[in-house]
This record gives sequence, structure tokens and C-alpha cells, in this order.
Amino acid sequence: MRGAHRLRLRPIAYLFLLAVYAFSVIMAATSADTLYGGGRILSHVTAAWVWEALPWLVACSTAFVLARFRAFRRNGVQLAIMMVVSGALSIWLVMQPLSYSLDVLRYLWDGRLLAHGVNPYAYVPQDPHLHSLQQWPYWGWMGWKNWPEAYPPLAQIYFGAIALFTGGTVVQYKLWMLLNGAVSVWLFHRVLAKRRAAQGGSGLTEWDRQRFNLFLLLPPLIVEAFGSAHVDAFAIPWMLLAWLYRLQNQPKRMAVAIAMATCIKTYPIVLLAAFLHRENRREAVQVVAVCLLTIAVSYGLFAGAGWRVFAFFTKMPQMEYNGSLEYTLAKAFGSVISNHATLLVALAALGMASALWFTRLRHVTVERKVCLLGLAFLLSSPVLHPWYLLPLLPFAVVADDAATLWLAVFSHLIADEVPLDMYLEYVPTYGLLLRQLRVYWVNVSTAAAVIPMNRSGSSSR
Repeated sequence: MRGAHRLRLRPIAYLFLLAVYAFSVIMAATSADTLYGGGRILSHVTAAWVWEALPWLVACSTAFVLARFRAFRRNGVQLAIMMVVSGALSIWLVMQPLSYSLDVLRYLWDGRLLAHGVNPYAYVPQDPHLHSLQQWPYWGWMGWKNWPEAYPPLAQIYFGAIALFTGGTVVQYKLWMLLNGAVSVWLFHRVLAKRRAAQGGSGLTEWDRQRFNLFLLLPPLIVEAFGSAHVDAFAIPWMLLAWLYRLQNQPKRMAVAIAMATCIKTYPIVLLAAFLHRENRREAVQVVAVCLLTIAVSYGLFAGAGWRVFAFFTKMPQMEYNGSLEYTLAKAFGSVISNHATLLVALAALGMASALWFTRLRHVTVERKVCLLGLAFLLSSPVLHPWYLLPLLPFAVVADDAATLWLAVFSHLIADEVPLDMYLEYVPTYGLLLRQLRVYWVNVSTAAAVIPMNRSGSSSR
């Protein structure tokens, strides 16, 4: 269709990513040499980046094999190859030591507290009250010891449950990520099947199978979920459940699922607007009410800590401003932007939500709305790390959302080590986002003009 927006991932795209990754490894080594003076630390930093490149290398090789050899073009063969390669990479990453992020150590610490009956919101890790628990093999490596708890209540329940059923090691925690990944793959397949059934199909099409294969072997998803084991991956099944419940017209269950995702990583609450039916205002109000009530009940489980449940939010202005706006508004206006970052994020999210509610963009698909809202929030956020995009990736794969996928890929490849990251990461993301908005606007306008003509019985051509 003229003007249609389709993302085509060809083997050459993987080669381009590998070239950028090789460049980023060199820059990482240079930065480490400058910061640490080389030697042992430099070798560890460089080795970590090289190990992280392996999934990208395998993805590139697999893309070439599946694209160039006719024997592998049968759907069953492709799926088997993708499942084996994805599973092997995931298991391999689970068994590797942590590379560039040590956030999982804080997860293990929170689980350790809960396993010993301590509310993780009640004390900062270095509090003298926790002296006996600080005798812990990972204590010296864990960061943010003087910061209050940042992770929402359902994430804490995950941490505590994992601590109760394991010995509290990094590998044991990562093994739970494998289970979470298997659930995500199953739910993603269910969503694809339900979407196709809602459109009158009787089975997955070639396009659906390509989306499923891409989800299986999407490098940012594999590396962040199984290499660094970021908690954001636990929100993916809940977001997929919300999507499935919307397709099944079960709004209250959908609201609970989004609330659960929010109680793992806070920003999915922003994505709620993408799931609401504008035509049914009463249902929309009920969905919002159920979602907020579920979140309130979840936080109530840790109410013994009082106001300290929300202490982290008061510390956020002290964090380094490393989001995309660092290069624009923050540099132009300085501390004024940093001090009002929360207001800026709220305005960006409300602005996009309003556009999706009151303009013709309300007719775009749910998956596209999720990506647009997620990008509006993350690009205006004072802090943006690669793993923040994990809950958006299933939607981006189905929506062919080039802006979200570009940001997910390059925020990981660059990881703030390359001085030109503004031009490799953010500028293309904004460009792709604006292009997508224009395409969506034109396509919706064209569809709106065609439908009345069809109803009158005249040709739409």
C-alpha cells in the first residue's frame, strides 16, 4: 500500500549493527583507559563488551543463513532454528558473569531482606540496623548503598520469592529469567494468534511468523533480560497479558495486568492510555479505577515503611541527567530543567496521550499507541537506560516501530561510552518518530476518507 510503513530487517542491517558495535567496543576501551589507566580493569571492561557482542554476531549469522539459503526458508525449519539459537544464547548468557550493569545485586539484596523478614523500603542498605545482613559475598560490589528503595512492590515480591527458593546467587536469579522468557514467548504467540483471529484469519500468516522469529532473536531483549537480568523483563508477560485481555474484551483483567506491570517498573502506568476505548467512556473510567486500586493495594503490602515507600522519588532530582534532553533543554537552560524534570515528563506523556485520545491518531493500533506513549515518556525522562525499553519491545516488533527498535538497539550498543551518541542514538530516533507520526496521520486520514465512500456504495478508488 502506498505510504505503508514496514520495517524490513535484512542481513545487511545486522552487519551495520555489528560495525557500530565494533566501534563502540573500541570507544569503551578508550574511555576505560582514560578513566582507569588501563591494566586489569581495562581488560575486564573490554572483555565484557566483547562478550556482550556475541548475541549480535549470532543474530547476524542467522539472518544471513535464513535469507540466502533456500533450504532454510520453510517456516517449520526457520522456527526450529530460531528457537534453538534463541534458547542457546539465552542459556549461555545466563551462565556468564555480569558485564556492564550490577543492578541485579540490588535485586538480590532486596530479596535477602524480605527472606529475613525485613521491609526493604524501611532502611537504606548501609543502615547500621542491617549490619548482620551486610555480611554478604556481593556486598562490596553492590552500588547505591545510601539510596532508598527504587523498585515497586511486585518487583519486591519477585525478589523475595526468588531468594526463598534459591541460594541467592546471580546465576540462580538469572535462571528465573529463563522461565520468565519462556512465558513471554508463549504469550507473544498467543497475542499474534488472537490478533489474526480478530482480523478474520484462521492461523498465523508469514508476516506473523516473521514477527515471532524477530521476537525470539531480538538482541536487545536477549542481552538485557538474560545477560544483565534487569527486572524490567518481568514486566513483559504482564504487558502481553494486558494486550491479550484487550483483544479478548476483558477490560478489568486488562487493568489488573497493567497495574502489575506498573508494580514492577513504574512507567507502564503511562501506557494505560493506549489500551482505553475512547468510544466507551464508562468502561475507560472503570479500567483506570481498577488499575489504580490494584496499584494501591500492592503498595499497601509494604505500608509498614510509611512515607519511605516513596522516598526514592524525592531523590530523583539528584540523579545525573543523562536522557535525550541533556543535549538540548538541559544544556540550554541548566538546572531549571533538571529541577522540573518530573513536570516535563508529565507534560510529554499527557501531550502524547491527548493526541492519541482527541486527534485522528486515536485510530492507530494499540501496539503503535504503546510505542508512541513509551517513547514520549522515555525521551523526556531525565534518566534513560537501555533496559527501560524492554516492556515496549513486543509492541515495537508487531508495530514495525523503527523509532523504538532503533533506540533499543543503539542505547545498548552505545551505552553512553561514545561521545557522538547524540547523533547515533537520539537524532535518528526523533527523526524516525516524526516520520512514523506523519505516516500514521496520513494513513488514518486516507482511511477516514475512504470509509464513507464505501458506505454510500461508490468506489473507494
